[in-house]
Amino acid sequence: MDTNTLVMALWLPIAIVAIVQASFSLSISILTLLSGVSLANHRAKRGHSALMASYIAGSMVVTLALVVGLAWMFKVTGWSDNNFVFLVLISTLMTAGFAVLLFYYRYDPKGTRLWLPRRFAERLYAATKRASSVDRSFLLGGMAVLLEIVFIAFPMMIAAYIASSMSGSSYYLAIIVYAVIAATPQIALAIAYSRGYKVSAIQRWREQNKRFLQITAGILMITLSIYLLTYVA
Repeated sequence: MDTNTLVMALWLPIAIVAIVQASFSLSISILTLLSGVSLANHRAKRGHSALMASYIAGSMVVTLALVVGLAWMFKVTGWSDNNFVFLVLISTLMTAGFAVLLFYYRYDPKGTRLWLPRRFAERLYAATKRASSVDRSFLLGGMAVLLEIVFIAFPMMIAAYIASSMSGSSYYLAIIVYAVIAATPQIALAIAYSRGYKVSAIQRWREQNKRFLQITAGILMITLSIYLLTYVA
């Protein structure tokens, strides 16, 4: 493939599905909550930064493990060159895009809430409050990714399918690029805190724009599905 084809057929879709995962709210919501709890406990700035870095590391490790596992599955089964499988993945990505638009947030008189059941959300909040050590923070970061697997599995499968068609350094680079882009909001939050920005101000912005982020994620998934169906499949 020439450079332009490589970018449009491989790297652009990987970047877009990573942006889709990055636009989901649960991981960044938990990180914001973890940050707030840490500050409320008067933890030193160095210890607070270590908790945030550990959380981000956990999130990235689980993301990498899932994408690598899926890519390995595509390679072993011989599906990495199967157009029918790719068409099925594109269809599920589009379906997931509509699901995100319709179900990711629940709107009621009490306010806007994530799709998680209330009881489960309360348990997650309690677990976040107990994450006072680096190892617990790491596990919490990984758990946040797994909890949203119902939505992020489809972007991940597209990235893994495309990566499975690569070889050598390009294969590893594609997976790393996906994981880094997917974790960008968390990294940005950690950098913002280290530079003195208030976590509450960032959280307020997210609350005011979560409908926009939801629509962005859904539309990106649907648009990418149409693009892949038209120009790649």
